[in-house]
Amino acid sequence: MTNNSPRSIVERINKKYPKYPPTIYSHKWIYGTWYCGTSWQKAIYYGQFPSTFVKRILAGFPTKENRFLHSCCGRCRIDGAINLDIHNLPEVDQIADVENLPFSDNSFDVILIDPPYSEEDASRYKVKRLINSRKTMTESKRVLVPGGWLLWLDEKYPSFRRKDWELKGLIGIVTGFERRTRLLSMWRKPMHAQQEMRFNESESNIKTQIAYPQPKNETPVFDGGGVD
Repeated sequence: MTNNSPRSIVERINKKYPKYPPTIYSHKWIYGTWYCGTSWQKAIYYGQFPSTFVKRILAGFPTKENRFLHSCCGRCRIDGAINLDIHNLPEVDQIADVENLPFSDNSFDVILIDPPYSEEDASRYKVKRLINSRKTMTESKRVLVPGGWLLWLDEKYPSFRRKDWELKGLIGIVTGFERRTRLLSMWRKPMHAQQEMRFNESESNIKTQIAYPQPKNETPVFDGGGVD
């Protein structure tokens, strides 16, 4: 498994795409806006990922170095990942419900999920209802290793309990004028104390390409508003 500390993730994305406005890591927080323009790109299927979105995700979380689950994959296949959907589609590796995953505990390092955002979306995808975010996050936490990441693309981010998840970042996904703006919320499953110590040590040894103010205690400026 690669170093998936928040700072390392941001470093990899910015190194891969130096001409794009940088993704920012500051105060133990990942944030920014990804312009993934699709204004002149004809959609092949409804709900497809914005241009360059998956490439940026894989820059931060390469499948060669992470056990990667792509939930609610639909018609988008990510090479090197297990692509999971409730429908039997050519791009799907595993047919399953995200609320009841057929995997053992601690099976994955990263999960990317892009569920239907509305009842209209659910109808277009031919699913009976929207997913239950609480059940989905519970199952995602179960199959992720300690320190594993859940990347949730939606128009909003789900409610959560702080003892279960650490909300580490929010990135706006913009595709063009008069188009739906999406939000990538980045969650980390809490780590064991020794693992957290190793991650903190690795963070302090990284030379940041683009410097931003990093206070000594790096108190998060926003905790995501989860409940205790």
